[in-house]
Amino acid sequence: MKKLIVVSLCLAALWGGAFEAFSAGGADELYRQGLEAYMAQDYGRAFECFSSAAEQGYMYAQSSLALMYYDGEGVDQDYTQAAELFRKAAEQGYMEAQNNLGVMYYSGEGVEQNFVQAAELFRKAAEQGYMEAQYNLGGMYYDGEGVEQDYAQAAELFRKAAEQGDADAMYSLGEMYYDGQGVEQDHDRAAELFRKAADAGNNEAQIFLDAASKNLTKSTEIKNHEQSIGNRQEVRK
Repeated sequence: MKKLIVVSLCLAALWGGAFEAFSAGGADELYRQGLEAYMAQDYGRAFECFSSAAEQGYMYAQSSLALMYYDGEGVDQDYTQAAELFRKAAEQGYMEAQNNLGVMYYSGEGVEQNFVQAAELFRKAAEQGYMEAQYNLGGMYYDGEGVEQDYAQAAELFRKAAEQGDADAMYSLGEMYYDGQGVEQDHDRAAELFRKAADAGNNEAQIFLDAASKNLTKSTEIKNHEQSIGNRQEVRK
């Protein structure tokens, strides 16, 4: 149930005015130029700018460069290099890099698969309010991967992600209310969450609601979608 790595470069630092001042070398300016080049699909120039900024320890550039290595944009795809760059940014506390490195540990891309390490990285990002990491860590608690299975903790993490607008978290939390896993069973609350999830684009929630509108309770169609949440949803990018 882990959300796959965000494969578009994060523009928050550019448009949100979050650049840090670098007295030596202007890493923030290099990163800005790199983002502009990336948006113009000049991946070679973007790679050059991100590389120069990353060499100066600029965590946003390290993370963006990691994404280019992960996707093979402007450079040959290299999961090992992507993981190493995510690690450098994660060690500086960058929550997106922590989540993304966690995904790589979960899937064993560029690093040896390690659910315990994945959970720890998701936790660090989740504690900073990173929505994808909250969902991912919730999935690990739900499935008991890298942590002791804890439905109550899973529900709480899904709730946090759902409150930030995560459609998959809304659906997963709705399932838990429907079945009474980690929360008191409440079909009305489940239906409310399914409606919100469907409105936000979750297809499985819409399937459930369509079946319910036909007075089908736990129909065969729904049961086919009721295997473990972890089997239904993949690691989030």
